[in-house]
Amino acid sequence: MTDPVATQTVFFALLAELMLTDNPRVRLLGHQTQAAHFVRARAHRTSDSVWNQQLSATVRDVREGMTTYTQAHQVPLPRDRDLVTEGLIASNPLSASVCPQARVGAIVAPMLITDSVHAFVSGPDGTQLAGTVWETTDEDLLRRGVEVFEAAWAVARPVSQMVDRALLSGRRLETAMLLAEGRSDQEIAEALDVSPRTVSTEVRAVTDWLGDRDRAHAVSTLNHGAR
Repeated sequence: MTDPVATQTVFFALLAELMLTDNPRVRLLGHQTQAAHFVRARAHRTSDSVWNQQLSATVRDVREGMTTYTQAHQVPLPRDRDLVTEGLIASNPLSASVCPQARVGAIVAPMLITDSVHAFVSGPDGTQLAGTVWETTDEDLLRRGVEVFEAAWAVARPVSQMVDRALLSGRRLETAMLLAEGRSDQEIAEALDVSPRTVSTEVRAVTDWLGDRDRAHAVSTLNHGAR
């Protein structure tokens, strides 16, 4: 069986070479801080599949990713796959709850492929292009990108097997995400259209879920994982 890490390494090395030589098969979009904007713009033109692999993600990243495609489409896309690392799950306790169908595996670099006709990739680390976002619609690169994603996906483990606590859902998950952003009980109550007392109960439940002693500790764990 082909080693998924080896095939990814070769593929991303090729992308890095194309970027560094200003090859037109890949196009520079901008800085990583603009990534959410680029993804939102693409979401409205996506109709079938989103295959996403990420090395890391903050709570805000996860929240934005969760809403981007639901805002663009009335129904879930037929094929939606998220591939993450063990490190991401450990550092972001909410990621498994937000993406319960995700799989955990080995990833060399981040990539997002939509409808098998477009991909976002990051500039290579350790170069002057680190921290940049690129896109490609090159048929050969997309074919190879799909192949390396599928190879990693095939041997990855369901996220439910990688966590030791029940997943959050519904209002409790929404509360946890807003709590992680540092919102007060009043702000969370207004955002969710519930009473502050209800929020207080949910915050206590989230703190207990994390095994933390107080609100401040819970916020830290939500953003950085258990230490």
